[in-house]
Amino acid sequence: MFRHGINSGEWWCGPGSLFPGSLGMIFTLIFWAILLFLLFKGTQLLFSNGQKETKMETGTASELLKSRYAQGQISREEFQQMQKDLQ
Repeated sequence: MFRHGINSGEWWCGPGSLFPGSLGMIFTLIFWAILLFLLFKGTQLLFSNGQKETKMETGTASELLKSRYAQGQISREEFQQMQKDLQ
């Protein structure tokens, strides 16, 4: 009924243990790697306290200046002065 051993051909036995066949061990390793990765990411998300990583703005100096002015971080006079400095 239950055969045990490397060449048993049963899915719960043999080199793969989770998956049958000669590639069973590789699929098992991939399964555990994905499971551990998801566990790690889930733990990381759980303990991040909702903090998001800040992304560094990229672009030309003129684009960044326009973005800061549009967001209200600098006044009109500062914007015009900085724009003159860039030219």
